[in-house]
Amino acid sequence: MSPPVPIFELAAWMGVPVLRVSEPGWSGALHVVEDPPRVQVWLRAEDSPVRQRFTLAHELGHLLLRHPGPVFRDANFVGNLEEQAANGYAAKLLMPEPWVQEYLDRTNWDLAQVASLFQVSPEAMRIRANRILGMATPF
Repeated sequence: MSPPVPIFELAAWMGVPVLRVSEPGWSGALHVVEDPPRVQVWLRAEDSPVRQRFTLAHELGHLLLRHPGPVFRDANFVGNLEEQAANGYAAKLLMPEPWVQEYLDRTNWDLAQVASLFQVSPEAMRIRANRILGMATPF
């Protein structure tokens, strides 16, 4: 297997529907439907594909880390422990350490090229690469 991680296929395999909605003020939500009990992930339709991929991985992180729902990811959210954990989960899922190291070496540390290959933002790749190197970052 090689990048990018097929995050939408993973959500489908998990039985988690992904809906794109037009909602100002937030990027995504883990929506709990009560009858029958199930969850959905809502993504902001206007967000870029790389933002939607990270937001989906983030919301799946909330689900798999068993954070209480529903969880809305505000575009300007202040990182609490659950948000930091979900961000860390998303970063590790979309940018596994062995792959990041391999592709950074292959590209002579061209972060933009590696970010494009992984279908994540350059900022997310920069933070992940710094974290792998042991530098202080949010995730």
